[in-house]
Amino acid sequence: MHAPMAGQCLSLFVRYPNQEPVLRELDQLPQSLGELRNTLEVLDDQQLQILDASGQYLQVEQVGQLFDGASLRVTVPRRRVFVSLEGSSQSRPVVWYPGSGSDQIESAIVKACGLPVGTPIELLEDDVAVVISPTIPNDSVLTAVPLVSQTNGGSRQTEGYASPERSSHMPESPRRRGATPSFPPRSASASRGAVSP
Repeated sequence: MHAPMAGQCLSLFVRYPNQEPVLRELDQLPQSLGELRNTLEVLDDQQLQILDASGQYLQVEQVGQLFDGASLRVTVPRRRVFVSLEGSSQSRPVVWYPGSGSDQIESAIVKACGLPVGTPIELLEDDVAVVISPTIPNDSVLTAVPLVSQTNGGSRQTEGYASPERSSHMPESPRRRGATPSFPPRSASASRGAVSP
């Protein structure tokens, strides 16, 4: 297992995600790791690893790790955050892979916290609101806070709904607790034609 010299032909066995290994012939040693990744069609969100002499896969960090006949694999890294429900000390991991959307991630967080499916939440990191996104940094520790809305009796309750049509008022951030939301007064023309029970 000697590192190839510049201009030397290179045969690599590459296992792409969910596929059998394929033989990739390179006419010459790539000049950089970026060039190697482009040549092997490794996406930005994927990892390239090489099988070493001890049978362990290691991250390819430089082209000097390559040798003729090397076995490589392309892996899809997962994202993971730890979430807990406001007021709970127990956190649970939530994992997703590239291609997951924000709605899917939010749904997984809601389920992990034991909330009803569709419950709107706000994620907090310490005292800062975090946008639910596939690019949340790995191993972030977050708190899920169910959004609340004002009810007719003046008390607050958690809204477990999937769409605004099921509620007469939009949810409010839990950081505004104690503040009374202001709604524009209904005009007389808006109430005309309304059917009262």
